[in-house]
Amino acid sequence: MGRGIIGRLAALAFCMSAGTAVALEMSSYYSPLNSSRPKRARTSFILLHTTEGSRKASLNEVHRYGEAHFFVDERGKVLRIIERDRVAYHAGRSMWNGETSLDLVAVGIEIVGYHDRDMTQAQYRAVRELIEALQKVYNVPDDRVIPHSMVAYGVPNRWHRKAHRGRKRCGMQFASARARGLLGLGPGPAFDPDVKAGRLVNADPELAQNLFGPATRMAPAVAAPGVRSPAGVIAPGVSAWAIARSEYNRPGTLYVFPDGRRVRGNEIRDWNAMPSGTAVYVAN
Repeated sequence: MGRGIIGRLAALAFCMSAGTAVALEMSSYYSPLNSSRPKRARTSFILLHTTEGSRKASLNEVHRYGEAHFFVDERGKVLRIIERDRVAYHAGRSMWNGETSLDLVAVGIEIVGYHDRDMTQAQYRAVRELIEALQKVYNVPDDRVIPHSMVAYGVPNRWHRKAHRGRKRCGMQFASARARGLLGLGPGPAFDPDVKAGRLVNADPELAQNLFGPATRMAPAVAAPGVRSPAGVIAPGVSAWAIARSEYNRPGTLYVFPDGRRVRGNEIRDWNAMPSGTAVYVAN
């Protein structure tokens, strides 16, 4: 039996077992690491991610390293990367209400796109049906279907002396009332329990406002597919970390100085000497 037929039968079985309408275009593209991943003891969260890059490059990485359970492209096609009851390493350094290492208790859905752009209508339809199916399998409530940016946190660094929320903006638009409505979800969490309890500090007030503030502040911007502008420009009060977060000193982050010089993040030694007007490009 061909791989494509097997994938379609698996998708059909998944949807039928969850009691949903069979409409997902789903096929299997399992990571070579799939069979070595342990089974989860429980499933308490569904985490929504944005690739922050193109389909091809993102899929190559997610597949190679087993970084999601499901991958949803712009056309709404769903690929199974890691079996849904196994551990996929998608959450990284994460915490929610004092619980850490959410990879061990969460299903991860990677969606081709960017945190500051809207999904396609095909993606909304596919992700909605996928979430509905997963909720029926695992009984995950709406307020535990949340964006990765809500649970990611960073350890102390040169800009923040305490463990902090705001390490990533991945998927932050999925906290908006509009996006959640289109995904068939009710309201998400009303506040950050780890910041409230003092386990973390808020290092990104703008992100916190988008995740937990009034819905009017959370309408995602829409940009043309494939068009990428700088992630930000360094200025007084706007540091490299504020723009690139944990990617600030990585080889894939490019700094273009006002004089035209181009330097990679791992090549910079004096971060205090970064000139205003430097454009920062974060790798896809």
